[in-house]
Amino acid sequence: EFLDKELAKQFASLRLWCDNNKHNLIGVNSRRTSNEQMRLMSRCFGSPHMITSWHPSHSEPNPYLAILSVANILVVSADSVGMISEALSLGKPLLLLRPSKLSAKLNRFVEELVNKKHALWFSEALTMDD
Repeated sequence: EFLDKELAKQFASLRLWCDNNKHNLIGVNSRRTSNEQMRLMSRCFGSPHMITSWHPSHSEPNPYLAILSVANILVVSADSVGMISEALSLGKPLLLLRPSKLSAKLNRFVEELVNKKHALWFSEALTMDD
């Protein structure tokens, strides 16, 4: 669960980090992403970044796999085992956005990944150079 104020702060930090490190961000929603969160993402990330919204009712194919294939670094929400697992399977650096609440089971899973250096909390990446 992300609180909008908290999410806006993380998005602002992510935008600044991308800009400072010359990364272009491509964002895409999940099925659980609210319209409000998509609007917030679109407001926070303007050019050269790109935010795209996809829904199963759209006629065009889901861009998710194409985005994963061209990404150099993946930033995902830590509240989805599926998204984390897909990102890890690609062997690319993985940064996690921290939601305000995680279940105890999901928190143990994510902390284990971070402790074993399979992923890094995005907030920790802010202090690292590219």
